[in-house]
Amino acid sequence: MKTEENYWKKYWGIIGKSNCSNIEADRGTTCVYPHISQWFEKQFLNNLSPRSTDLLLDAGCGTGNNFCKFSKHVKGIVGIDISQTMVERAKETVTSDKLTNCSLVIGSLVNLGVKNRLFDKAICISVLQYLNDEECAKAIKELLLATKKSGTIILHVKNLSSLYGISLYFVKKCLAPLINREITPDYYRTANWYEKCVIKSGGRVIEFQSFGLFNLSHMPRSILKWLLKTEMKIRKNKFLKRRGVNLQLTIKISQ
Repeated sequence: MKTEENYWKKYWGIIGKSNCSNIEADRGTTCVYPHISQWFEKQFLNNLSPRSTDLLLDAGCGTGNNFCKFSKHVKGIVGIDISQTMVERAKETVTSDKLTNCSLVIGSLVNLGVKNRLFDKAICISVLQYLNDEECAKAIKELLLATKKSGTIILHVKNLSSLYGISLYFVKKCLAPLINREITPDYYRTANWYEKCVIKSGGRVIEFQSFGLFNLSHMPRSILKWLLKTEMKIRKNKFLKRRGVNLQLTIKISQ
């Protein structure tokens, strides 16, 4: 099996040692729109429904930006990341923000090694697109094995069945070879692919949510900002909830 873990472990190691901000290190960009971030965090909290007794797993925690958002809502957070330098940044986040209920582990999502359903809740935000299909399926199975049957898992992934995903696929397959540009090994998948994988691993998707319906690859930021603001005014039906480039899945363990 061709693995992407070594590539991204090296990549995030370089990013972690750079002088970029934590947000840029985690997201690869400083282009953050407050109204989108607030909407995303609200949706996330509503679907996660954290309790003061919960132990939360942050799989692929990066620099620990999520700790500040969720630590006050749960008993404890365990962050895991494959990159030692990113974990070191996350430790700095814990120290600087005086978070006393967060711990960190260097490890792989493909082999979490947690088989006793230790966690009440688990989140995995913008990580699975860096794994190939086989690795991604293993990571999802590991997350389900690590989470209690009464718990909740939320995945935030990149959606192939979106305008952005389709346009990016075209750029990589058709335009990049023409200009001899190196293609990074990231993977966009459809909502159906993820749902089938979750079911096969013993879970069920109880809700889809997404944003970035009108995004296109390499779109100017000024246009993108206007489109995202417009999108926030749209009431999304079941079909549209599965079509944004940024796709969120809320998962329960099948009994």
